[in-house]
Amino acid sequence: MEFNKFSLAFPSDSNRKDQLLSSLFPEGHPMRTFTWGNLRSLRDNINDDEKLYQAAHEFRRRHYSAHRMTVAVQARMELSALEQYVVNTFGRIPNNKLPSDDFTPYAFQLDKITPEFKSMYFIKPVSDVTEVHLTWCMRSLISEYESKPHQYISYLLGHEGKGSLLSYLRKKVWALDIYTGTSENGYDYTTMHSLFPIQIVLTQDGLDNIEEVLEAIFSYISMLKQLGPSERIYEEIKTIEETSFRFEEETQPSDYVESLVENMRFYPPEHYITGDRLYYKYDPKGISELLDCMRPELVNIMVLSNKHSDPVEYDAKEQWFGTEYRRQEIPENWLQRWMKVEPYPDFHLPEKNIYITTNFDLIPPAQEYLDEADRLGIDLSNSTVKDIHKKVAGSTHETKVLKRGDLIATVNNFRLDQPNLIRKNRHMELWYKPDFKFRFPTALLYFYFITPLSLKSPRDSALFFIISIEIISKDIDGASHTYPVISSVQSLQLQQTQQQVNTQQPQQLQVQTIQIHPQHQPIQIHAVGVQQVQQQQLHVATSSCQTMLPNILQVPPTYVRHRVDEEFIPECKTVKHGGGSVMVCGCMSTSGIGSGRE
Repeated sequence: MEFNKFSLAFPSDSNRKDQLLSSLFPEGHPMRTFTWGNLRSLRDNINDDEKLYQAAHEFRRRHYSAHRMTVAVQARMELSALEQYVVNTFGRIPNNKLPSDDFTPYAFQLDKITPEFKSMYFIKPVSDVTEVHLTWCMRSLISEYESKPHQYISYLLGHEGKGSLLSYLRKKVWALDIYTGTSENGYDYTTMHSLFPIQIVLTQDGLDNIEEVLEAIFSYISMLKQLGPSERIYEEIKTIEETSFRFEEETQPSDYVESLVENMRFYPPEHYITGDRLYYKYDPKGISELLDCMRPELVNIMVLSNKHSDPVEYDAKEQWFGTEYRRQEIPENWLQRWMKVEPYPDFHLPEKNIYITTNFDLIPPAQEYLDEADRLGIDLSNSTVKDIHKKVAGSTHETKVLKRGDLIATVNNFRLDQPNLIRKNRHMELWYKPDFKFRFPTALLYFYFITPLSLKSPRDSALFFIISIEIISKDIDGASHTYPVISSVQSLQLQQTQQQVNTQQPQQLQVQTIQIHPQHQPIQIHAVGVQQVQQQQLHVATSSCQTMLPNILQVPPTYVRHRVDEEFIPECKTVKHGGGSVMVCGCMSTSGIGSGRE
């Protein structure tokens, strides 16, 4: 059996789709090249081994040249030593000084898009997927790295919050997820052209209503065209990327040098490191031009599913991967509707993201921690965690009264080197520990919601998981905060890594509102707002119980530490279910950022 890189790629629906899309370019276009290679292309289609040998060596002589290569090396060594290694290793590579191939004749032209590309394809997948892919061919965007107009469009099309395309499709129960934008690899991000894809993971209802799903996509694009580019949103994207880049954890050296050598091919030296990440200038004209390319009559549509209500008769097969498919013209009445569609009332641009922050100043730990350090003779600015632990372990532990804002907590056995329980009542426990080691502008917030409800049945367990993925505002993720949610048989764990806390904006964990099915009795989760007491209900289908989670759910991290007490949490009815109730545990660790240090 043939086993090589192509064998590994063969069962991938993504590779199969890409190869089929490549075959839709004009004859002779470099995109039509079969880039994988297998026994058929390298053996069966070659009648003369000598010709194959000669062609391979001619390619090497033509393209294997030092002036066409880039090298990046990373190691914990002196730069002079690294330089010598590079010279010794790569110095003998020949330089033929020949120019690279000229791909100018294949540069993007609107009239060169083939009718085959501007069609609809039904593809038989090898895996259990139900998806629709829309792809537009556009001008090359490599030289526009400073403004990245395609990333602006991708950000809005992929937004998941209120007023977004995905929010609308989920409300209709037509889609589960969306992926947008170029991957910026050699396939869809070249000097000849760029490909802009939209991939939507469909439900069965979405597949059965594919025409309406596609109309909704063009309705959202119509809104973007009518409203025009927004500098406010562009600046948000710019700030998010700058913050993410500034506080990014170190990547694997092998991945990092690979990224660098690719960047060296396209960017000037001053942008080798940042060219693919940061935004340098706002280009509304470039954004509008790309949006103008995203027309119904220019789109390629591919539907991948084995679950069509009406069976599809596949009448063609792609020559390399053997992908079965059927091509059809996009119905003219569909095109006319999409070209005239107006923005739906549900659609609007994302509101201002309150989680984006520019203040990263560190503030010293609370005075009680400084006093305890003085008592033990610990220099917090120069001591390691190990040093602190040694001195704390051999000391007596006092009772401390912590006062911050409205929070007054008596802490027994107060210790510098471990979380301290600063509040406990019948609804929750709150633990806190400042960070003395890294002193990084990062707050780690852990919320552990304990409930036996998910044990009742597989159905309730699934509904509990839906709560876990809908519980937090999508703006948090968009602002470079991470919040993995872990749903287990008895609990829901929310872990939020909050890299910025803006002193000018209250940080608020927002509860989304979803309704699975209107005829079911809902579980109600009530949440108290920050500035004013308002109740929001999270409706989830269940048939037997109604439970109210304590009102801590929507309290912001900077606010919960001020107001976590019996007075703040009003009487909360807890409907027992199988002998269980609901409990909340919270644990915070922070270096002290902005106003949220307490």
